[in-house]
Amino acid sequence: MNIKNIIKYKVISLFFSLLISTSLQANEVELVLDAVSHHVNATAQFTEHHNAFGAGYKNIEVMTFINSFGVRSYAGDLNIQHSLVNDHLWVGLKVGAVYGYGGIERYPDVMPYVAPYVKGYMGGLGVSMMALPSYGQKADAVVIFMARLRLNLQ
Repeated sequence: MNIKNIIKYKVISLFFSLLISTSLQANEVELVLDAVSHHVNATAQFTEHHNAFGAGYKNIEVMTFINSFGVRSYAGDLNIQHSLVNDHLWVGLKVGAVYGYGGIERYPDVMPYVAPYVKGYMGGLGVSMMALPSYGQKADAVVIFMARLRLNLQ
């Protein structure tokens, strides 16, 4: 088995382990239900609907999505966040890594990222927006919008 497949299966395993363990032990789980993006000053055509699904518990989030080049990818991050409006609005910074871009242009198999974000909820429904600097030269940055669902399991 090559290193790409090993990393892929490790990320998938982490995703399902987190999903199962949080479902059994957590007070609150966040789900990412979908994502769309906008490539700022893009000079190429990109996939901007990402068929995303993810789960988060406390400050850890994992997800899978179709990346901007149409390839299934996997990401995991640690969220450092600050509440602006109690239980409704947060700002923060995501620090993580994404797998699934290897072999596309000059991208490595695993790419680290640091991305500022804002997230808001009305009851259990929410949205978030994060900004990623560009690795390539076909866009200046990527702004990603995510639909979210917050579940209280008590």
